[in-house]
Amino acid sequence: MKRSTYIWSLLVGCVAFATSCDLTEDVQVKADKSMIFGSKSGLELYSNSFYKALPTLKNGFMQDKMCDVGAVSNTDTFIKQGAYNTETATSWSWGALKNVNYFIDGCNDPKYCTVEAETRDNYLGIARWFRAWFYYDKLTTYGEVPWFPNDIQSYQNDVMYKDRDSRDVIIRNLIADLDFAYEHIQATSSTGSATLTRWAAAALKSRVCLFEAAYRRYHNLTGLEITPEELYREAAKAAKLVIDNSGCSLNTAAGKKGAYRDLFYSETPLTQEVILAVCANEKSGIFGEQNWWFNARSYGLCWSLVRSFVHTYLKQDGTPFTAHTTSPVPFILIDPAYKGATLREGGKLSDVAPTMLKLMPLPQPSEMTGESLM
Repeated sequence: MKRSTYIWSLLVGCVAFATSCDLTEDVQVKADKSMIFGSKSGLELYSNSFYKALPTLKNGFMQDKMCDVGAVSNTDTFIKQGAYNTETATSWSWGALKNVNYFIDGCNDPKYCTVEAETRDNYLGIARWFRAWFYYDKLTTYGEVPWFPNDIQSYQNDVMYKDRDSRDVIIRNLIADLDFAYEHIQATSSTGSATLTRWAAAALKSRVCLFEAAYRRYHNLTGLEITPEELYREAAKAAKLVIDNSGCSLNTAAGKKGAYRDLFYSETPLTQEVILAVCANEKSGIFGEQNWWFNARSYGLCWSLVRSFVHTYLKQDGTPFTAHTTSPVPFILIDPAYKGATLREGGKLSDVAPTMLKLMPLPQPSEMTGESLM
């Protein structure tokens, strides 16, 4: 009798299991909105995808490849006249913005987002930081661009092809996003400075406002409502928040000789000074390609700093770094017309340009202090 009771219990259990689950049900391979916006873990998991929009070890070091203090072996296609037209692709990609705006719309929809307001606003702040990052890149690259505050649906052709918005519209929305991020991102520190903190919001706002203030002033832009002076003040206020409250300061651990070098050479971020970092080191097995890109003509642009910029660096005694090599510098003249010619003794580097001008022949400017070697 006892054995029969066990068998009956087992049969009842099997029937209950079989009727409670459809064994032919399709496996769910996509997360619906309730899975994303209905819990803190869902919001955190989705927001982690935003970090793919940051510079990577593959391209982070290339951000200054078109700056005016770098000498390169070839002009970047982006600034060549006639290089692009309506039929050729550029870096104008909007995938990262769609990802962020989908998340922002979902967080603002009470039907799906049921987490506490404080938690929701923390992740909204992270999303709005990344939207500001996206538009800051577009502003510095293209200038005026269309501002999209929401996720665009495939049927919204009129929205998709809207005109560009003014720089005022872009900068106002950038500042609003970063102010929200600063107020609502809860983290004030992160391991290895690898994820966002509220200080990253203040730092990016300072950078954005400083760029736009300088651009408006030195390009003498007219017809805009926001003045360069207003933006300079916003930049200063945001920077002061970081300076006074973040606990960050300039790294001085290695003293005057090594502090600046360690900032770029250390295998782990110096979190005392670095607010947000992408790391590469031997311990993690993650490596970058910057040495290859900077030095190999087959891959990079042989990018190097121009002399005038190097001279702005100061030595420990406060004087400009203007030293040059003390080794002999070869100067070779190949021209049948000068066969048998000799160069005078005691030449120096500043004599090369006057010599070339004499060979062209062109007059030597009075600013040149050197003399022809011929």
